[in-house]
Amino acid sequence: MSIGTLLAYALIALAIIILRYHPTDLISGETGSSAGEESPLVEKIVWKKSQSIVVSLFVVFTLLTVSFIAFAQISETQAGAITCSVFAGLFAVVMMGSLVYLSLISKENNFSARWKVPFVPFFPGLSVFVNLYLMTQLNVWTWVRFVCWMAAGFLLYFVHGVKNSNLERLAEENEQPTAESENA
Repeated sequence: MSIGTLLAYALIALAIIILRYHPTDLISGETGSSAGEESPLVEKIVWKKSQSIVVSLFVVFTLLTVSFIAFAQISETQAGAITCSVFAGLFAVVMMGSLVYLSLISKENNFSARWKVPFVPFFPGLSVFVNLYLMTQLNVWTWVRFVCWMAAGFLLYFVHGVKNSNLERLAEENEQPTAESENA
């Protein structure tokens, strides 16, 4: 398995978690009917912020769990391996707890899709964990090549983007008529 494939699988599983609970009518344009009432739009934005915090906690604790598992494997002492394993277990419990909390605080998005993933957020959460764990099992040179290719790709993307930006062209077009009108 390549590092790109594992990363893509992890990102897709994370996107499935986010999209399942993402409100489809977040931007509804509705306002509260009176000054004392809170707008439904504000309520949905607050709901989305709490959801994003929980998903962020899940990602952080997944990375910590995978890191401690990797440290336990390379630890030279038995005490170090046990300590790392205990921390990995604690972080795994917190990671799963965040998924349980996400499923409790969030309403499922009821859009009609041709397909749905079963056991959301648990199955995609497990998928994120397994893919990140498998990524830690790759050798160092795979990571070095990955970082080099990503740096080259980002550099090319941003250099091309700045040079061929539609926003830059629009800004230049908006500035030209004002310069001509000042000369007239």
